[in-house]
This record gives sequence, structure tokens and C-alpha cells, in this order.
Amino acid sequence: MAYIFKQNEHKYDMETDVLVIGYWGAGAVAAITAHDSGAQVLILEKMAAGGGNTRISGGTIALPKQKEYIKYLETLSYNSPRDVLERFVDESLKTEDWVKEMGGELATSSYLRVTIPPLSEMGWKHLPGVDYGIKKHVKGKSLISTPDDPPGYRLWQFLSSNVERRGIKVLTSTSARELIISQEGEVIGAIAKTDEKEISIKARRAVILTCGGYEYNEAMKWDFLAGMPVVANGNPGNTGDGIRMVQKIGAEIWHMVNLSC
Repeated sequence: MAYIFKQNEHKYDMETDVLVIGYWGAGAVAAITAHDSGAQVLILEKMAAGGGNTRISGGTIALPKQKEYIKYLETLSYNSPRDVLERFVDESLKTEDWVKEMGGELATSSYLRVTIPPLSEMGWKHLPGVDYGIKKHVKGKSLISTPDDPPGYRLWQFLSSNVERRGIKVLTSTSARELIISQEGEVIGAIAKTDEKEISIKARRAVILTCGGYEYNEAMKWDFLAGMPVVANGNPGNTGDGIRMVQKIGAEIWHMVNLSC
């Protein structure tokens, strides 16, 4: 069971407006957005450094050219609610402008044509709506004679540099263990472990979980994946922490059997 605290009856070790748990792509964007909306933000990261799978990924960002891109997502999304997909497309149409505001620039991704038939930019050329999507990556800034860093690394450098410029506090080697809920059932913070001691953190406005998947949790893989064994190649910090924490407070989970490999 999650920790249940009575309001104003517990002395917290730390307080913030928004607590972000997990520091790679999603966590960085959430922290930047919350900060720029006027919130005090604290990020927890269980590993010694941020970046996670974002840093070693292909670094591509799938973007809609027009709202008709939703047809493509509907085919691939395993019955995700229509309003969720519409909101996703509406916000994704703003991504390139947001990157420019943050001081970056996107370039169209290019691929080596070594497959037969060649891979299309969006991966599934035969699906409806595919022509309304495009993949881009953060443009490199190196000289022509010097190879660019890998796209995933460029993406992470772009995001983490924006976090650093804002002075957003990041606690590394700090793993969230449990969510704190009020007697009314509201999530109001988290218990974390750092330097072999537990700390309690109050979040006055929100707790955002960006903890990654469960590819390094052998028990969860046996429970949810159809084919085993599955060997992971990514961030070893992905042990399903966020999934475990939200299950303890009664959250439902879905899409647990899907994987990209």
C-alpha cells in the first residue's frame, strides 16, 4: 500500500510544486513545461546520470504534417481513445515551433536504403494516413568535416541543456519507492531513497511519472510478454518502478504486452 499522510501532520524532507520522477526525454520536457508555466520543479533520477533510453535511441521524432495523421495513429494504437489521439496530434503539430523556441532546430531524418523493400519514413507505408506524418531529429551543429553526434545524444543534449539553463534541480542516484497519498486519495508526494536513507518529498501541485518501461524486470516480463526470454538493450534502470507505484494506489494499466524490438 502507498504511504497515506494526513495533511499538515507530516514533516517533509523536501517540498516543491511539481515532482518529476525519471529524467530522460519525457521527464525533461515535463520539467521544462512546468517550470515555464511558473512552477517550482524537482526531478528525481534513480541512475547516476540522466538520459536513459533517450540518449541511446535513434533520436527521431514522429510528427504530423496535418491532423489527418490521426488515421495512421488509430490503426497502430490498439483502440486508444479518440480524444487522447486528437489531443496528441494537436499538441504534436506545435512540436517544431516549441523546439525553435527552446533554441533547437529539426531536420528531416534520412535512412540508409538497405532493406528490401526500403523502409518508408513512417515505417508502415501501406497504412492510411501515413503520408501525413514525417520523422525528424534535432539538427547537429558540428562542422562539415566533423561527424555529428548520434541523433539520440543530440536530442538529449538539447533537452538537458534547457533543464540546466532554467536551474531546475535534479537529484540523481535517487530512486522513488512509493507515492504518498492524502486521506482523500490525492497523490501529494513520494518517498525516495538516496545515500541509503529515505526522504519524503511533498508536491504541492503535481507528481509526474516518467519512469520508463520494465525491460529489466524479469518477473514483469514473464507476467506480461507473450514470448520469452526477452533480452534488453537499453537503460538498466527500467525496472517498472512507475508501474508498480501506480498499481499500489489502484491505477489500471494497459498495453503491457507491447514491445519494440
